[in-house]
Amino acid sequence: MKYLKIKDLKDGYLYFIDARNAKHGIWISSRSGFLISRYKFGNNFLFEEYHWDCVAFATVKPLREIEKSPFKSERLDKAMWDEDKEILDYLNRFGNKYKLLLEKEENGYCKVCGSVWYNCLCYHEDL
Repeated sequence: MKYLKIKDLKDGYLYFIDARNAKHGIWISSRSGFLISRYKFGNNFLFEEYHWDCVAFATVKPLREIEKSPFKSERLDKAMWDEDKEILDYLNRFGNKYKLLLEKEENGYCKVCGSVWYNCLCYHEDL
C-alpha cells in the first residue's frame, strides 16, 4: 500500500490513516505520531500511534490529508496528558462523518467517481 512519508506530512493536520486502532488522526510532527480517538473496554480516550517509518512501535500508514485541525502544535503535544476533551470531540465528530463516507462506498471504491476511497475527491462538498 502506498502511503505518505514523514517529510510530506503537515503538523496539526488531520489525515486518513491505515492503523491498528483508527482510520483518521492528527499528525504531531514533534512526536512522529498521530493523535487518535481510541475506544477500549468501553472507554474513549486520546491515544498516539506512530508513523510506519519510525524505528519502534510503527503502526500507522497515512493515506491522505483531510484538513487542518483547529488546534495549535503546543496543545497537540500535550493533549494526551491533559486528556483534552475538545480534541477528542473533534476526532469523534470526524469519526461520525467518516461513517457517512463509508455508506457512499462499495468494496473500498467511491460509488460516485470509482476511485479508491482514500483517493476520492468528491465526498467533501456534500457532507
